[in-house]
Amino acid sequence: MKCLRWPVRRMGWSASSSHASSFRRSARAWRPVRQHFRSGAYLLPRSSSMKTWYILLFLCLGGQRAFAQNLVPNGSFEEYTECPDDWNQVTRATGWYALHPTVDFFHSCAASASSASVPTNGAGYQQPHNGLGYSGLITYFAPLSVPEPDDSKEVLGTTLLASLEQGVATYVSFWVSPAAGGAESMKWSVEGVGLRFSTTLAFDPHAPHPNTAVAYLQTAPLDTAGWTLVSGEFVADSSYSYVRIGNFFTNSVLHPVLIDPDGDFAYAYVYIDDVCVSQLPGVCATLSGVEENVNSKLHMYPNPTRGLFTIHPKLNGPLNVELGDLSGRVCAKWLLNSTGEPLELDVSGQSSGAYQLKVMGANKSWILPLLLETP
Repeated sequence: MKCLRWPVRRMGWSASSSHASSFRRSARAWRPVRQHFRSGAYLLPRSSSMKTWYILLFLCLGGQRAFAQNLVPNGSFEEYTECPDDWNQVTRATGWYALHPTVDFFHSCAASASSASVPTNGAGYQQPHNGLGYSGLITYFAPLSVPEPDDSKEVLGTTLLASLEQGVATYVSFWVSPAAGGAESMKWSVEGVGLRFSTTLAFDPHAPHPNTAVAYLQTAPLDTAGWTLVSGEFVADSSYSYVRIGNFFTNSVLHPVLIDPDGDFAYAYVYIDDVCVSQLPGVCATLSGVEENVNSKLHMYPNPTRGLFTIHPKLNGPLNVELGDLSGRVCAKWLLNSTGEPLELDVSGQSSGAYQLKVMGANKSWILPLLLETP
């Protein structure tokens, strides 16, 4: 969001600045003034300048958060210090950096059909979810002759415009699209890409994967033509200042889905756009009635399947389950009683192809893609 310049430069702040460091300097500049207002040390003068004092009071007490509802700088990858012209250039997107090992940046300013252009680029074809740019990263390497190390996954990072306030509800969202069909065509898609917070900039790619995230994709995204929303909510348990996006799950718990048998590279790759973090409701995107993230607590495997597959809802109570084809026709129904344990379903009587599995509980529902292969 572009902001007009506010005439308060004497305090060291400009609302048009897009850099996190400028914002933090502004926060420090206003902090003593804000504290004096809260303590009653300043008395507003009864004069014609009363309006100016009210404006200053607004800026001191609320302006900082008003101008930073989305705490992620350049969340839609619009702004750049230099137009990308090759792979591995996410640092050209203002405010972003690669934590490990390399992350890509795509923008419409790049030369047409180059490896970094939009919509056609080296990873595939995709229009931005919003605006003119997006990022991209590897989320999985398929084991070859030996298991691929988990530290080969790529991780994207940025510094929040302001640290999270501990104990306050925090909302997050971002959009994901699997890449396929590019000059570097990817064979796989995989679940797990998610968002985590940190109090330090340091990142150890060789540390054990935590196998969790504030919000993450629970199933492998299959729609290479569209975007999938990942969103969640949590109460901040620390004053986090840094955001990381990547796949923080070890390969042993992932369930990769083959999306391009003719792909040249045995890994999964996704585009990332419209990243949002806010401690104000209504700022970040949310799913309506359907959960696709950490809060859903539903696992399904294997996918693709040849008939038998398992869902693990991790909740108690009745479940209505429907299998539908992509035209919306309901092909099968189940009424199940969940005790939190895995439940096995059989769709071997259906034709091979792409389906959607709709699982409806008492106060949660999910829609998951399911691929049925010929036995």
